[in-house]
Amino acid sequence: MVFPCPVGPTKAMLVSTGAEAVETAVKISRKWAYEVKGIDTYKAKIIVCENNFHGRTTTIISFSNDPVARKNFGPYTEGFIKIEYDNLQALEAALESSADIAGFLVEPIQGEAGVVVPFDGYMAEVKKLCEKYNVLFELVIPRERILKGPISGVGIQSIFPGVAGLYLPVKIPLIPTEI
Repeated sequence: MVFPCPVGPTKAMLVSTGAEAVETAVKISRKWAYEVKGIDTYKAKIIVCENNFHGRTTTIISFSNDPVARKNFGPYTEGFIKIEYDNLQALEAALESSADIAGFLVEPIQGEAGVVVPFDGYMAEVKKLCEKYNVLFELVIPRERILKGPISGVGIQSIFPGVAGLYLPVKIPLIPTEI
């Protein structure tokens, strides 16, 4: 599937699972933070939302607050700040808390804690805050959104599930070439 890309030249990497797409987004945002933003090596932090679901890898459960997913699987990967979903004040406070913030990883609609939809305009305000604080806006996009193509101005977009004809388990992290 080929999308017209409103964000300019974009790199894509095919992966097999949503968790792998999210792990790729985490790695790329940290690499960008060290090589482009100038954060000291191994100091980059990524802001995530509570009640997220991105998979069950060790890194991903490190920023989960689900006790069932975390119990007896530590130690966990460091470098994540958890905030309340759909809360711009919490996001801005986290962005202001450190110069070492690399990105904000968020789902447009949360499904782990029920179906949680943010207020109208939330993602547009998130984008503005990420631009203001020079952090990557990492958006995990569900299958229903992929037919519309990438979202302009978002740093890393992990598109899943089943992008290959909507049948095969292929996920695609889209990364603008400047990242």
